[in-house]
Amino acid sequence: MSRHVMCDRRNAVTGQKTVEASPPHNVIWLMPWRARSPDRSTAAANVASYSVSWPRICSAISATANVKMSGASENPTRASGFFFDTHHKMRSSWRTWRVSCEDVPRAQGHIKDIADTYGRDSNRYRVRVLGEFPTRDDDTVIPLELVEAAVNRKVTPLAYWPIWGCDVARFGDDRTVLAKRAANVLLEPPIEWRNLDTTQVAGRIKAEIDKTKADMRPKEIRIDVIGYGAGVVDQLVRVVRLPDIGISVVGVNVAESASSSDEYHRLRDELYFRGRKWFEQRDCTIPAGCETLIAELTAPTYDFTVNGKKIVERKDEMKKRGLRSPDCADALLLTFSAHPQPREPERRYRDEGSSERTGWTG
Repeated sequence: MSRHVMCDRRNAVTGQKTVEASPPHNVIWLMPWRARSPDRSTAAANVASYSVSWPRICSAISATANVKMSGASENPTRASGFFFDTHHKMRSSWRTWRVSCEDVPRAQGHIKDIADTYGRDSNRYRVRVLGEFPTRDDDTVIPLELVEAAVNRKVTPLAYWPIWGCDVARFGDDRTVLAKRAANVLLEPPIEWRNLDTTQVAGRIKAEIDKTKADMRPKEIRIDVIGYGAGVVDQLVRVVRLPDIGISVVGVNVAESASSSDEYHRLRDELYFRGRKWFEQRDCTIPAGCETLIAELTAPTYDFTVNGKKIVERKDEMKKRGLRSPDCADALLLTFSAHPQPREPERRYRDEGSSERTGWTG
């Protein structure tokens, strides 16, 4: 039916129009949410009308307005633009919620009309009835609704040792990120660090290990070795000596060929689709507080090479779209490059018929 966002906004220029109220801090700005001008700067420059325009109800002025709160409500018809971004790459700054026609008793006739005309599996039903962004026809690798459904999902943790993944910063605005996953459970929101050299990153990882209980320490740490990651691997192996305490440190070059080379262009592309499979199984869980991770997982698109192999949008292409490097997503996806390690002998798990959990997404 519709999605809504609210956000704190302070200390910005109002533009061409000024509104005062009594008391002065209680001010509400309403403006049309223009389909062809979804960005905040264009919207703020066109604040001339305060009437509500349905179904694109109206947005309170966004970042360029001098208001306490700003918000918006509309049908999520587009998989791009500012409103879409508030639910994806900017979701950490916005509080979002969804209203579905299925929860509105008086909307049953509308639901039937849409279902009979377009089908319940159609994008039209998703948008006009469920209030979800379209996904069936777009080229997003990991759909938003799959990831959102995993937040605080109640699952039975599988008996596997944790695997950690670390994406080491390569550029000035990138972050070094550490993700911790144990089979079907993301143990905590990814940890982000900035402006650290390889020695400092190795020290932070060792500190995380030291404060982790023995039975929850990783059996393996996977690190992207493109750029400065190789130096971190060297520090953890030769200086910190993690292998001496039973923790393997493995460098991963995501630019290498995929193990399923007939389906994916590179290992990075394969890891994204392994992550998608992990969410598609709907028996995994991620904790609350992962807004940045969710935004980054659901941002990249994919295409096909001339040979018919799947290729995920490159980081430089994402930055051209105004998206930052998906460092949190990359750290989690690195964990899918490792074979899961059962806590008890592998033979017992095979005997119990759980061999399917010994695959990449176990």
